[in-house]
Amino acid sequence: IGGSRVAYTLPGSATSRTFTVPTVPTRHSSHHQSWTFTRIAVIGDTGQTEVTKEVLTHVAETLSDAQVLIHTGDLAYADGFAPRWDSFGRLMEFLTSKIPMLSVVGNHDVSVNGLESTAYAMRYPSPSVSSKSPSQLFWSYEFGHAHVIGLNSYANPNVGLFDGADAPQMSWLLDDLASINREYTPWIIAVFHVPWYNSNRGHFKEAERARIALEQVLYDAGVDVVLNGHVHAYERSKPVFNYAEDACGPVHIVVGDGGNYEGPYGEGWIEPQPGFSAFREGSFGAGSL
Repeated sequence: IGGSRVAYTLPGSATSRTFTVPTVPTRHSSHHQSWTFTRIAVIGDTGQTEVTKEVLTHVAETLSDAQVLIHTGDLAYADGFAPRWDSFGRLMEFLTSKIPMLSVVGNHDVSVNGLESTAYAMRYPSPSVSSKSPSQLFWSYEFGHAHVIGLNSYANPNVGLFDGADAPQMSWLLDDLASINREYTPWIIAVFHVPWYNSNRGHFKEAERARIALEQVLYDAGVDVVLNGHVHAYERSKPVFNYAEDACGPVHIVVGDGGNYEGPYGEGWIEPQPGFSAFREGSFGAGSL
């Protein structure tokens, strides 16, 4: 039942504890039409620092009503060192044991060969099966009135993103967008690590190939919001399409300031501020929708 909390216990340990998580109705729930509120907490590029702890504590204290936590990628900053994934899990436990988390893969989450994300995928499963995705690294799910789509910015050739409608990730995305019923989920949110719209010299236009391949697809589907990380700052665009302000385009929000050791991008902003950019700030933090 949407709006309730489900209790669960992890067995097999003398110190096992009981946790609770919130539930949100899907379009198939009889409670969906009466559901009026969906809160999504957003973090990205967290790493494992004292600042990370402060950001996570802030989320726990100020967004305790969130039904889901979305991570925009670069979770543990493991960079191929598996024990870092374990310490990250312990760091996140006080938050993710209470709020379900979904994430997309970032560059610091892939293994050292730059193609596979096994350690990440084994620890942070996605709803790929329920969303009929051929890969755990791209998925969709519905939270209340929002249809959330997670994409992989670092797809290897076998699950390509940029190679036309026949590429597995692109083919799946087209099918998923076509399946959305806006009567039940009027909001569409896309999440992927590398931003298309960013006015900091750090990673500026790094994902231009992806933007050219995908922007028209998201625009035609009426995507409302795009969430990204990668750039260690906060930035919100105006509704935009092809670098021009467009009332029908999505708002792009960069939330890549979750506390990682590389620090925030407080400098390096492109001046004058581009017309697509509505607000930008190089400080640590989190977001909410």
